[in-house]
Amino acid sequence: MIRRPATLLHGLALAACLLQALPARADECPVEPNQCYFTNQQFTYDGERYISAGLPVGSVLGTLNLSLDYACRLQEYLSGEAGRYIVLGIASEASHRQGNDFATNIDGLVYRVIPSGQDGVGVKQVGGVEKRIQLGVVGDRSLGPSQCVSGSLSNSFIEVLKNGNIDTPGTYPVNFREPALFVGSRWNNTPPAYPIDPFPDVALTFLPTTCEMTDAPTRVDFGSFSKNQLPLQRRFEFHWQCDGGAVIRTTLSPASGVLTENGSALLHESAGLLLKIKDLLNEQYVVFNQPVEHVVRSPRSLGFDTTFEAELLAGAEVRPGPFEFVVLYTTEYK
Repeated sequence: MIRRPATLLHGLALAACLLQALPARADECPVEPNQCYFTNQQFTYDGERYISAGLPVGSVLGTLNLSLDYACRLQEYLSGEAGRYIVLGIASEASHRQGNDFATNIDGLVYRVIPSGQDGVGVKQVGGVEKRIQLGVVGDRSLGPSQCVSGSLSNSFIEVLKNGNIDTPGTYPVNFREPALFVGSRWNNTPPAYPIDPFPDVALTFLPTTCEMTDAPTRVDFGSFSKNQLPLQRRFEFHWQCDGGAVIRTTLSPASGVLTENGSALLHESAGLLLKIKDLLNEQYVVFNQPVEHVVRSPRSLGFDTTFEAELLAGAEVRPGPFEFVVLYTTEYK
């Protein structure tokens, strides 16, 4: 059995993946062959804890990080090809979805494993069981006598990903859908598979989004110009402040004029001019009367601009004199 002198603690986030092993003195390894002694376990979450419930599907909320020190006694191997090594991992197979994704206990959130190489983090076989999360391998897979090896394991190994809508605001303790243990075991020995600690919860709070438009254009002035200067462009922006991630929709609707080019151009019949508006964030022309979506990520939500460019072009026959396009805008967010 595993001796557990320390429980999982909150600590500083770890953004690296490191497995370091050094020979240990005999008195530092008070375990039987194929067993490990773990200390200084720290589990942290590096990311946003207060999240808009309207944050788009596909958004990564943060990463889960684990660090611990170990002293493991490798099994004696004098013949054969098995080698002397112990695999450390998480018994997560009951929550496996597909690929690197694992179901959580919250509909709309998944854990996605961040692979880090052949002997590093990955969805592999641990303790004779497939679809577990491997955290690292202790030992060198070589033949030889029983040996004590100590070192440290430090992994940023899981992304918390939004994969569906979360309609009810509140604070949720996020974990694997089915309870999972940290395990340390040779993957060609079944049994033993030694539990270390249960995988801990991460508390995330989902908030209703609140946004405010702090500034909006009232007029875009092209000034005086000649036909030879066409086309002309002028930028205009809507300024937003939100308390979290959101999706902002802007609809531009002409009050008069004739729509052409499948609704992406507006003809001023008396002046013979065409107006087109480009959404600069999405790099495409706006279709009038249809909403344009902009995703506001939380790090930018305190100040966010939706930027457009009005483009004035010559129609079939441009006539001199004053003109005006009147375009109404409607905005909403979620």
